This record gives sequence, C-alpha cells and structure tokens, in this order.
Amino acid sequence: MSNKTILLTGASSGIGREFSHYLANLGFDLILASRNLDELNKLKSSISNKNISIHTQALDVTDSKSINQVVNFIDENLGSVDVLINNAGITIENFILDMTLSDFDRIFSTNVRGPWLIANGIAKQMINKKKEGKIINISSILAENVIPKQSLYSMTKSALLQMTKSMALEWARYNINVNAISPGFIITNMNKEFFDTINGIKMYSRWPNKRVGNPDMLLTTLNYLLDNKSKYVTGAVLTVDDGQSLKRI
Repeated sequence: MSNKTILLTGASSGIGREFSHYLANLGFDLILASRNLDELNKLKSSISNKNISIHTQALDVTDSKSINQVVNFIDENLGSVDVLINNAGITIENFILDMTLSDFDRIFSTNVRGPWLIANGIAKQMINKKKEGKIINISSILAENVIPKQSLYSMTKSALLQMTKSMALEWARYNINVNAISPGFIITNMNKEFFDTINGIKMYSRWPNKRVGNPDMLLTTLNYLLDNKSKYVTGAVLTVDDGQSLKRI
C-alpha cells in the first residue's frame, strides 16, 4: 500500500490519532488535517516511520474557505490523493426540546456539510487526474439506532450514510469507491468520562460482550477498505460494534 497518499480529517485525537499511526506504519504518505495544528505537529513528531511524507494542515470543516485551502494545497503540491478518510465529527449532548438552532447548524455543518464539501473537492481532483480513488466516511451505529440526548448526532450520521451511497452510485463510473465504517461505542476523549459513570457502566453492561471498544478495533476494517482486494466494494456500510446494536443501546 506504500506510495499512496491519504487525506485524513479529524486526525489529531481519538480515532483519527489511532488511524494516523496505523496508516503511517502501513507506509502511506499522509496529509493530517484538523483544527488543532499544534496537536497535529506533535502527532507528526510522534510517528515512528520516518520514511514517509507527512503534511499537516489546519482544517475547520465548518469553514468552506478552510476546506478550499486544503484542497488547493493538495492540487498545487500533489495533484490529488489516493484516499480520503472523512473522520472529523462532533456530538452535542442534549434533549431535543433543549437544543438550539445554533446547535443544529454547528453539528450539521461539521458532520454533514463539511464531509460533503471535502469529498466533492477531492473527487473532482481524482476525476481530473483520471485516478482511481477511495473515500471512507466514518459514521456510527447511532445512524440506525437512537439513545437520549443524541438526536442531532444520529441525524447527521444517518445523512452521512445516504451521502456515502449517493456518492458511490454517481462516482462509480470514475472508479472512485465510496464506503462507510459505522463504529459502535469507542473510547475517546469525548466519552471516556461518561463510561466511567454508573450510567455508562449500566449502558455497556447490556451489550453482549459488556465492554466498550478501543480505536484499534477499527483498524482491520479500515485496512480492508484500503486494500485493492476490496475494489469490488462500494456503497457499503461496514458495522464494527462488537454486537452492541444487537441489544437495546
């Protein structure tokens, strides 16, 4: 898989950070993007494989100008990437009646509009260069399940799945594969405190294996979608949740 370049959004923390180290170990050249450039540069320094090219780019996915800057950087310096991993995302925890219009706009701008704009920009580059490519969108099992206080998050992740399928349909003619990974609950900085509480423990105690996943549990699935052996797979949603969605979340 070496000699290929990946753009990874939301790279500086959580799942994105785990992906960054894994992809570097596989030998991919990387463009690591997130809002926190300082953390990205620390991440770059911590990556052990020094035989690959790593670029860091400040990216606010809610800002179309910021997205255009990253897309233009790729166009001017690389022409295009081989893979886009749309990983950036946020959650806003609140009951529906307590949500504000600002909450709605912020989460949809981050979780739907941003990935849509980035994918469009990267796909156009791939098409112009007549280059086969892969786009992997990181969704969630909450795209198809609901829990209290996560209505907007669930809505955005559902939209991301439909976006994945629509892009896969329209871009198949250009040899661009578009798929999604729907993780179950994975320990990240956003939810670690919750799963240490009584309510968090009660929640995962209902699941078949009574545990919360770690980011490294997604790596085999990511590797499969990156591999040429998955060339026949597009428009697919791969659920990786340790059976969590088999029980009431």
